[in-house]
Amino acid sequence: MTRRGGQRGAAAVETALTLPVFVLFVFAVVELARMVWIDNSLRHASDQAARFAMARPAASMAEVAAAGEGAAAALRLPEAACSAVRAGAATEVSCSLVFSSPFASLLPDPVVLERRSRVLDQPST
Repeated sequence: MTRRGGQRGAAAVETALTLPVFVLFVFAVVELARMVWIDNSLRHASDQAARFAMARPAASMAEVAAAGEGAAAALRLPEAACSAVRAGAATEVSCSLVFSSPFASLLPDPVVLERRSRVLDQPST
């Protein structure tokens, strides 16, 4: 196969144009997957804290929040913050985290992931 004089180096130019876009796309997919994983981990941590509140109705809200933060730390999210509030016959636990990523600096506002779980207090018999 012979090459024409004008076709020489065309593959290098095409690679130079498409490779950065492809690499950016791959990194964006990885960061999106990481964000979804963190979101699911926050959901699990808030669920664990809500279960703690349901199993120990005499526990203080600080203990419930600490249970959520402990569950988040076990999932390798030590910077997660949890809070618990007792509202009437229910306990609501909220766990949040500021998502840090090299791409997050491109967004105008910080990305805050937050998950809430709510359990009803068990009636005493």
